[in-house]
Amino acid sequence: MATPWVPQPGHRRAARRGVVVDDLAAIARQLVERGVTTPERITVHGGSAGGLLAGEMLTLHPELIGAAVAEVPLMDMRRYTHLLAGAFWRTEFGDPDDPADWALMEPLSPFHALRAGRDYPPLLLLTSTADDRVHPAHARTMAYRMEAMGLDVSYVEMTEGGHTGSAGGAAPEQELDLEPAVAGEIAEGALDGITLVYAGNGG
Repeated sequence: MATPWVPQPGHRRAARRGVVVDDLAAIARQLVERGVTTPERITVHGGSAGGLLAGEMLTLHPELIGAAVAEVPLMDMRRYTHLLAGAFWRTEFGDPDDPADWALMEPLSPFHALRAGRDYPPLLLLTSTADDRVHPAHARTMAYRMEAMGLDVSYVEMTEGGHTGSAGGAAPEQELDLEPAVAGEIAEGALDGITLVYAGNGG
């Protein structure tokens, strides 16, 4: 029988965030250890909170993946409560304005976890100017910082759509052309054999 979900204070939820990242990292390791694939052929893809998880895998476990795709993602967990709908998610991710929470959140925040001199796989960021939930500043500042650090990052911002629209606002037929094209580029054209690990969509 599954353990019933019980609302928890913010700091306890913040502490559990690391478990989510550890679980996905364990899946990636198992895929490699069982000979299913290699780290270079694993692409983590997620949207919204799943985009946050893709960013966490990129920054915390870069050795386990070959690329990451983050759609309308949370990336700067220091400011997320002050941007658009972020204030409503304190109970899910923790409150960065609470020092106890932030001490747990900072190591997991993709924007803050980037380290100069460390190798990271390519990242594709997809966002929308019209997103009314996750501010496009998350993707913008992540792209700017990675580019300033000389890292491999691709950035696409649509002017239409919204948070739940496909690829941050691209029409379905545009997205079908866009994502494989960029994915092919970041995977050096070797789409055959890529293992896509879907990190989910937090909606």
